[in-house]
Amino acid sequence: MEGLKAPGRFLQRSRLALMLALSALGLSLITSALHYPVTSPALPSPSPRQATAAASARGASASGRQWLAFERRTLAREAPLSETSWRPASASLGTGGPAEGDEATAPTAAAPRTEVIVYTVQPGDYVQEIARRFGISQDTVIWANDRLELDPDLLSVGEELNILPVTGVWHTVKAGETLAGIAQRYQVTPQQIINYLPNGLTASARLVPGQKLIIPDGVKPFEPRLVQTEAGAVTVNARPELGRFIWPCSGAITTPFGPQHLAIDIANRAGTPIYAAAAGTVTLAGPHGTLGNTVRIEHGDGYVTVYGHLQTILVQLGQRVQQGQQIGEMGSTGHSTGPHVHFMINYYGGAVNPVRYLPRQ
Repeated sequence: MEGLKAPGRFLQRSRLALMLALSALGLSLITSALHYPVTSPALPSPSPRQATAAASARGASASGRQWLAFERRTLAREAPLSETSWRPASASLGTGGPAEGDEATAPTAAAPRTEVIVYTVQPGDYVQEIARRFGISQDTVIWANDRLELDPDLLSVGEELNILPVTGVWHTVKAGETLAGIAQRYQVTPQQIINYLPNGLTASARLVPGQKLIIPDGVKPFEPRLVQTEAGAVTVNARPELGRFIWPCSGAITTPFGPQHLAIDIANRAGTPIYAAAAGTVTLAGPHGTLGNTVRIEHGDGYVTVYGHLQTILVQLGQRVQQGQQIGEMGSTGHSTGPHVHFMINYYGGAVNPVRYLPRQ
């Protein structure tokens, strides 16, 4: 009996020893855990470009594709005009890129452009936006491209435009011209033209016919382009100035401006007051061919207004009148089919559409 109890006690003692060993081991592990970080150290967040690259490497998840699309749209808005849309105006001008085999250098700020380039019009372009993107004035773009002076709004995709590096005028020297004369024409000083280094001029330099000069901050004087129509001359390159003149009377336009009628007819009752559309000097006050009783007023800056078919004239030749002053009454004199005023605006010897210079009704 005593022999059977001995193995039992041994077995119990072995179990107790095993339990104590396991308890000690567990306590040791817990103690070690207290000295070991539970979470890994925080890693820096990836930059947007790194995130984009990572998304691409993963096969571009939905969120990665959205970010990539956003970044491309942002870069497209901020990017300058595509270099493929323009080229130097002169074939002798280099592109400024590194030659093959040159060592790569750190990017530096681009030097100001000094050459005239040729820009190819892209879909959606208009003159004001092109000027803004190149950092010059709208007039600078128009003055450097003769066709735009006829109508700046008619741009064609693929059309090539000369783009100056600065706001001003691009002048081609003609025989007999002097630096002083060119400066006076564009309202600058000769020194301003000399000081613009890309011109390569000195005070004693002689100008050569055909030579191209950039006139920084120059202002090109208006040069009217007249086209003869069946009814007379029209100034085709006059730019509209809404509100420059006031309406000469109340009424309805019965005949618009056109190649056979270089005025607008405004009809109303006989005796309706007729007013000067702007201040000026009366240069005609009396009968004038088919227009009957007519008043003509010169306003300066190339503008002249004409008022025909009047019933009564209330001003005299040479009289100075103010804008809005009554100059006559509506009638049907001359070659007329009813009471109206034949209202014409001339600009540097050619007619222009009066509606483009009157306030909107």
